[in-house]
Amino acid sequence: MAPPKDPFLDAHFTLVATPEALGKHWRTCNYCKKLFKGFKAPSRGKAHLGGFDHAGVVPCPETPETLRKELLAAQTKEVEQKQKELERKAERERIYKEERDQADAQKMQKQSKVTDWQQDLRKSLDRQAGRAFYHAGIPFYVAQDPEVEKFITDLIAAVRAGLSAYKLPTRQQLSGPLLDAEYASQQTQFSKFFETDHWTSLQTDGWRNVKRKAVTNYCLTGRGGTMFLAADYPEGNTKDGEYLAKKLDEAIKIVEALKMKPLLGSIVTDNAAVMLKANRVLDNEEEYPDRKYLIKTGCVLHQYNLLYKDLCQLEYFASTWKESNAIVNFFRNHYKAQSWLEEAQKRVGGDAGLSAPMPAPTRFGRRYIIWEWLFLNQYALKDAFCRQEWDGHDWGTLEDGTPADAPMRVILLSSFWTRVECCVDFFKPLWVMQRKADTDGPSYVSFCYPDMLDYQVHVDNFKGPLPHRQQAEARTIFSLRWEKLHQPLLSAAYVLHPAYIKRDWFNDAEITRNFKEVFGQLCSTGTEAATALLDLNKYRTKQGPFSEEYMWSKAAWRDGALAWWEIWGGTCPALQEVALRVLSTVVVTSGAERNWSIFGFIHSKRRSRLYDGRVEKLVYVYQNMRLLRKRQSKGWKDPVVAPHLTDDEDSDAD
Repeated sequence: MAPPKDPFLDAHFTLVATPEALGKHWRTCNYCKKLFKGFKAPSRGKAHLGGFDHAGVVPCPETPETLRKELLAAQTKEVEQKQKELERKAERERIYKEERDQADAQKMQKQSKVTDWQQDLRKSLDRQAGRAFYHAGIPFYVAQDPEVEKFITDLIAAVRAGLSAYKLPTRQQLSGPLLDAEYASQQTQFSKFFETDHWTSLQTDGWRNVKRKAVTNYCLTGRGGTMFLAADYPEGNTKDGEYLAKKLDEAIKIVEALKMKPLLGSIVTDNAAVMLKANRVLDNEEEYPDRKYLIKTGCVLHQYNLLYKDLCQLEYFASTWKESNAIVNFFRNHYKAQSWLEEAQKRVGGDAGLSAPMPAPTRFGRRYIIWEWLFLNQYALKDAFCRQEWDGHDWGTLEDGTPADAPMRVILLSSFWTRVECCVDFFKPLWVMQRKADTDGPSYVSFCYPDMLDYQVHVDNFKGPLPHRQQAEARTIFSLRWEKLHQPLLSAAYVLHPAYIKRDWFNDAEITRNFKEVFGQLCSTGTEAATALLDLNKYRTKQGPFSEEYMWSKAAWRDGALAWWEIWGGTCPALQEVALRVLSTVVVTSGAERNWSIFGFIHSKRRSRLYDGRVEKLVYVYQNMRLLRKRQSKGWKDPVVAPHLTDDEDSDAD
């Protein structure tokens, strides 16, 4: 294709006639001999010779001064014309807006009395809606609940369609036939919630309701979260291993009756002895046939909490906690001290973000939260304690007659803050593990094993001021807890995550033994297990179907290991089936534990007379309806836990 002719370019630039430049519009400057590729329009040439900024074009150092001034003057004139055009456009828009506003004002003035009557009616309805909320004690967020908005919209549409009158259903109708109908309707929605899953997991947990009555819930968990399935109210001393195994079997039958596409693949419970016994009872093929195929796991997060609790019993951490808790309780129980602390936080914290509220009482990682809060606010605490008004204030006395603020004296000791910092450094990795594991879906199963390995290295090589004897005790505590937590499934899930392919796991005899055991359990025949293990060797060495380099990039597995095996594992169906089964396994009961919040919300002190069966249906409808709506909302994405990689692994992945 012949290059376009342009007088300016032809006068100051020469076309390159080499074969490689043929048809590509390459030109060289007649003054500095610089080569420009793809030179079609004169704008870049003028910028080059004139020396003004244009898309990063380099100025020509050899341009004649006369030509340069001429081009700069033309450029300045062009910029001024564009500016004037923008001003004229803005003026036209301003005039148009004024005319439009004037027309709207005239239109408003011509509104009929009927419109004014409608406005008055809307105001009256708004006032009555407010009175209904205030009188019934309804939370304000209900006004924006999508189901409430849909009810109002449908009611207005019905009136327009000819409905002459409508009365809200009675309490008997709401708690009876209407609730039963919605409960039955929600049972048909399970398949929609788990449509992207290959396998699901059954979670169960225990609790006591507002009547202090024992309750056991059963929830079904997949990629998108947890949906409530059923509840049981055991009486007396019936809650033993055989009883729980029977109830688990009944819950499994409920799942099977739903006839969903994803099959039930695992059961996850807490680590209580009675739950472990129930799992062993289910493995009895004579009593419970077709139940041994299910993977049975304990809650990893529960084991993390027990490890955290065991480590906090060490003298060093226990004594530091006693002093730390006394400080926090003192500020929480004395309004004047807390107000002084808030002033000090604003003054000392500044832009450092230390002006934080007091940590709320919680069982989940409470000690680490308080230690971290103390460490971040140590200067504000010292500032509040050293106020002139402090010593003059009457804080009262303790039971032994000492001043109530006596525990506060440790704030001034540097040794106390050294111990607090040591506690923060020692427990922070475990706290991160707890937060990462606290998820509803199966995305954490691959990370338990490497996280525990990393924390073991952290405990073994800890450089803080922890006494050597207690550090040795910490190693022993970790080893004992790891023996209880570890199971072959965790090793297999670790092996099957592409993020950890760089680690030398294939030389670890324990890991090799564990994933062979899992493969033998999950494969239906020995031939299938052997095929899967051969494919695993190709996966480990990145050969055959796993030889493409981009398969192992960070972008390839950013949506999780499950998605990675769905995309890249199709050429090895035996290995892919095992990987999808293992990586779909849930190893925490967070979803079942969060379900108790909904139980507490519905079966509260104000509604303590609700029947157990009605509570179960209300929880079922409430939780499942909200989760299904959330999953079907725009922008929904299955939650993914990001792996913690070493610097070398992270750079390799990138």
